[in-house]
Amino acid sequence: MNLRNDDKHLQETTDRPPLPPEPEPGRGHDGKRRPPPPPDKLVYSPAIQPGAPPTPPAPLLIPEPAG
Repeated sequence: MNLRNDDKHLQETTDRPPLPPEPEPGRGHDGKRRPPPPPDKLVYSPAIQPGAPPTPPAPLLIPEPAG
């Protein structure tokens, strides 16, 4: 084993900036999405009423007149 290589590797690692601290789990937002609410607590917007007949979807592309 060559000690010079080990010394060089040690010197290279000390020249690097320190890694940022890892976030502590359990505090605030952990980056995961919240699970959906249970079915008995669904929230409906005023535009969508439960039991209302479905409205036909609006066309996404408007056909251009030929000519």
